[in-house]
Parts: sequence; structure tokens; C-alpha cells
Amino acid sequence: MRLFTLMLTLIAALSLFSCSEINAPLEPGLSSPSEAPIGSLRGDDGTKPLPAFALPGELQEGGKGDAASDWKAAHPEWYAITEPPTKTNFRHMNEWEDMQSMLVVYPGWIAQSADLTRSFVDIIRYTTPVAKVWVVFYTATAKKKLTQELEKAGVDMAQVEWYFIKNDSIWTIDFGPLPLVDEDSQTVALLDWKYYANRYNDDAISTQIGQEIGATVFRDDLNVEGGNFQGDGEGNCYITNRGLANSGVSQEAFELSYKEYAACDKIHFLKDVSDDGTGHIDMLFKLYATDGAVLGYYPDELGDPINQKRMDDNEEILKAVALADGETMAVYRLPMPGWGKDDQGKSTGTPFTYINSTLINGRNLWPYTNLDKYPEWNASFMEAAAVWSDAMPDYEHIAIETESLNAMSGAIHCITRTFPNLPFEKWIPDGTCDDGTCTPAAGYEDIAYDGQCVGTAKNECFGPKWTKSDPFVDACEGYTYEGCSDGDVLTYCEDNVIKSGSCDAGECGWANGGWYDCKTTGGTDPSDTHPRTCAELLNTCKAECGDQVCGDDGCGGSCGTCTEEQDCTDTGQCEDIAPPCTDACTMDTMGCTEDEATLPWTCTLNETSGCYQVVTLEACGEGFVCATGACEETTTEPVTGSSGGGCAVSQTGNGTFLPSLVLGFALLMLVCRRRFGQEV
Repeated sequence: MRLFTLMLTLIAALSLFSCSEINAPLEPGLSSPSEAPIGSLRGDDGTKPLPAFALPGELQEGGKGDAASDWKAAHPEWYAITEPPTKTNFRHMNEWEDMQSMLVVYPGWIAQSADLTRSFVDIIRYTTPVAKVWVVFYTATAKKKLTQELEKAGVDMAQVEWYFIKNDSIWTIDFGPLPLVDEDSQTVALLDWKYYANRYNDDAISTQIGQEIGATVFRDDLNVEGGNFQGDGEGNCYITNRGLANSGVSQEAFELSYKEYAACDKIHFLKDVSDDGTGHIDMLFKLYATDGAVLGYYPDELGDPINQKRMDDNEEILKAVALADGETMAVYRLPMPGWGKDDQGKSTGTPFTYINSTLINGRNLWPYTNLDKYPEWNASFMEAAAVWSDAMPDYEHIAIETESLNAMSGAIHCITRTFPNLPFEKWIPDGTCDDGTCTPAAGYEDIAYDGQCVGTAKNECFGPKWTKSDPFVDACEGYTYEGCSDGDVLTYCEDNVIKSGSCDAGECGWANGGWYDCKTTGGTDPSDTHPRTCAELLNTCKAECGDQVCGDDGCGGSCGTCTEEQDCTDTGQCEDIAPPCTDACTMDTMGCTEDEATLPWTCTLNETSGCYQVVTLEACGEGFVCATGACEETTTEPVTGSSGGGCAVSQTGNGTFLPSLVLGFALLMLVCRRRFGQEV
């Protein structure tokens, strides 16, 4: 019965595949120059999609001399590294929890590909019945094209929300945010890792999405991708060895960073697929529960003993994971299909996968490849479907054709990011911009951003305190991407490397692309922003004052001066100087005024002047006298010669001694009785 049910499911799924809309591609050319993939910036026509893996030079840190890093340095609010979360009970999301939405990015150039668009449409139409889909786009053409295709597929467009944000590629899981959950408040913030150096639009999307949905974004200094991370939300995190190698830091620093920013108590390193361009864990491994995973294997007939052993080794690593309940992980092995091929049937050497799936509220969207083109994969497809069903019997497993995505070293998980069904919250409330400087919200002074107001007008002061605002190494020694020339020798900086070459006589000048180049009329930048000669470039200092009204302009000059009664603060603002003062008394002293013994006084700090002053208190009333700054009761004049009690015998006059003695004694008894209340 179970086999019969499985066969019916597969037949139904295949019937859906045959009914997918296939649309003719648009005419070549981009909708907008701003949509051009970054890649190699100089001379890149932007018509080719960027693969899931880094192009040459994209893993390295950029320098201020290349255009990508110039852009980042000018927009630190999107890229500056921040402090990690200070919550004491937060976790990273897991992929099988209840979700509210899925994020995808649809660049303008994707609209030219019917095959890629079909994959996007299928992913969205199988998601919208159970969750919302957020689409990042940047051209009207892209939005129009995708809307048309979604409506043809019968998608409920009320479940689709659009976000107008610049972008470079489609690999949302890699550059997009990792949701973090505060277990105490049950709210969600976001974590953003650094993405490939030249894809600076993608690298900014996490922070921009965070601002749109009202969530704090924490930015980590690691060069890693989200496709190389899976976790159970309970401290166990899974990453491939290549992720550690590409990060450029020690294992100790790597693990500490994941612990501080993603609440990873233990990282389990798996072996990657050796010939996969990304080395990402989602190409070979799917964690579907705290104690359950699907892992790829290489059948003997594929003839790949290296990766066959790597995957077998991974099974041993997974079964050795110490789970909280003392159990071992259940590992289901799913076949790897093989390698892609071109239109002539020749292998491209790119490994394909059935494992790169996305879980969304009881549905498992998993990738497969055109079986008409790959009939030899029919058996492995059927086996993969059966393994998914065995491993996750409570899920609806939906196979989606993704050949073009696979050919770019990705699939479904690579282009999606899901968000837990919990409210978003700014764990660190926004501050306010006061005279060009951000003032954190009350109670958040130690953890909130408190630098210059550098955000947009919508929100200038937001997020955690920065730890590294300018992480870009200047390896170009002052040379810029736009370049300069010494005679007919052109010099410029690209990909963090100084490059130079000779032009024909008189042809080194400003090109229409916005830089100095050969084969020009030899002109200069019409805006006068970029000097033509290298001598001018390297010796030119651009004064920058911004909101400063005083202080150094960065080039030895001044942004202005303050009056004699003012000082210039560190932020370049004039501030009144407090007038000098002299303390009139010593702190914590008190006494009685010399001119009137009934007036007590105390020494108090004047908060306005900053000096200590004498403050006269209320005068002592009748029957009281001031003594050491306080009023004490009395009915007689002060007497001298007393050693205690204030009562003394005084011999007066020269009359008979006995009467005087009797009279004095009587008076003494009367005074003492009245003063001390004693019977005598």
C-alpha cells in the first residue's frame, strides 16, 4: 500500500511538472544599468548571471581604491561591523519551525530567462498557500514580468509583498539574514555576515530588510555564506570545512564568532563535495529535526570514490553528535544524481543535487532536473523521492525543476530564506540625531550606535554599537578605480590591485564609462571630481567638514573657529565655556554665621557654576541658639568655665560668704532642674 501511495504521489508531481509555464525570454539587455551584476566592474556588460560561488577576487577584502569598497566606505550604516547580541537567552532559528514568510530576490536579468523564472514561479506558488513571500526587486520590468507569470500560475497575489532594493544576484540564503529568536520575549532580530567583496548591493540587503520590517540587524565580521550554515536552534551548528578555510581566520576565532553572534555552542564540521564551486553544506546535507538529517551519497556507478568516502565520513561525524536527550542522530542517505551537461551532452563538471531543499510549514520544496534531458537519472529521482518520504513522513514533498539553478551551483535552498512566525522587534531601539551625533534611547547607551548620523532621512540612528566602521584595507596607495595618468601611462586600482599600462600619445583621458582610459580624446573629468594627473591625485587632499562648524577639515585647514567664550568639541561643535569660580567653603562642612549667632549654614555644590557655596539655613527661633551649624534649645546666656552640662557655680561680690553660698546653691538647683527636667 505504501509503495502504491508513493507511486501515485510521483505521478501527480510529474503531471504538475509537465504543465509548468514556459515563457519566451526577453530581448537581450538589462532593464537598468544599475541592475548590472558587479563581477569584474571595468567593462562588465552585466548580461551574465553571477554564480552561487565567488568569482576570482571576490573572497578577498577590497581596498579603498576599488569601486566596490569605495561604495561601502561611503555607506557604513549598511556594512559596519557591530557588537553581537547582548540577550542572555537567544538562539538561531531552525528550518522546521512555524514560518511567517519566505524571502527571494528577483533581479532584472532573471526576467530574460524563462527557465529561471519558471523555477521562481514554482517556488512561490507552492509557498503562498502556507506563508507569505517577500520579493526584492529593483526594476519595473522585473516586477512586471514576475507578476505576469505568477498571475498565470494562479498565485494569490495578496500573499506576495514587494521590496524595492538594489541587488546583484539571486543567492538569498548566502547574503540574506539569519533570524535570531529571543526566547524570553519570543521576538526576532537578524544576523548578517559579510558577503563577497564586489557584490555590495547584495551585502546591504539584510540591513535594509531589517529596517523595513522593524528588526535589529547584528553584523558579524566573518566572511561566510548562509548556505554553509544549518543549526538546530539548541546550540548545535553544522558547517563544512571549506567554510572555515574560506573565512581566513583561525578555528578558535571562527567558533567564538559563531557563538557570540549565532548562539552556536558546538560547531560540527562536515566534509564538502570536492568539485562543488561553493563548498556549501546545503548541497549535501539537510537538517530537518534536532535528531534527524538527510545526507547525500555517491552510488558506485557514478565512479567518484573521493566524494563517496567524504559522504560516508560525514555519516560517522553526524552519528557521533551528542544530542541533549542522549540519542544519536537518524541519518537518511539520499543519492547524488551526477554532473550537469551542456546542450551537446558533454559534462560541465558541475555536481547536481536533490538535497538543496527549503522547508516551509509542512512542505518540503526539493530540486530535481529535467528528466527528458537526463533520462539516466530517473532511478535516482525515484529513490530520492522515496528517501524524502521515509525521512519526513509528515511533510508534503514537492519536487521543482531547477536545472538552470543547478548549473549555477545552487538550487532552491540557495535562493530562499524563511522567517519564523514571531513578531520582529528592534532589540535595540532607534536613537535620535542631535546636532549630527546619534543619541541612544534611554537605557541602551552602552550597546546602541552612538556615532555620527549617517543613515537615511528615514532612520539616521539605528542598530548596535559599531566595532569596525571601516573594514576596508587600502592596498592601492591612493590610486582610485577612476585612475589617473602620468603622460601616456594610465594607472588605476581594480580588485584591490594597482594596474597600469601605456596609451598611444595623447589618447589617455576621461572615458564615457566614468574613468580614465586609453583611446580617448585626452580630456579630463568634466565634473572636476577626479584629477587627471597622478601627481594631482596623490597630492590632493579633499577637505571634509560635513556638520562640523569648527576644527580640522582633514587637510590642515579649519572648518571654522569659535568665539573666545567657546570651546570646539571633538565632534566639531562650538560649546560655551563655563565661567571660572572659587569655592566659598569646603564640601560637607557647616557652621554659624559670624555676624549673627542664630543663623546656621551648610556648604552645598552649585550645579550651574560647579562651585561650592555657603547656603544660610532658617534662623534659630526664640529659646534656641546656633551651635556647629544646628539650632539647640537654651534659656540662659552661655557661660564659661563649664566642663560639662552647661551649669557652673560663680562666686560674685564680697558680702557674707554663707548667704551668698546658700543663694548660689538655690539658683544652681533651679537652673539645672529646668534645663535637664530632673527632680532635685
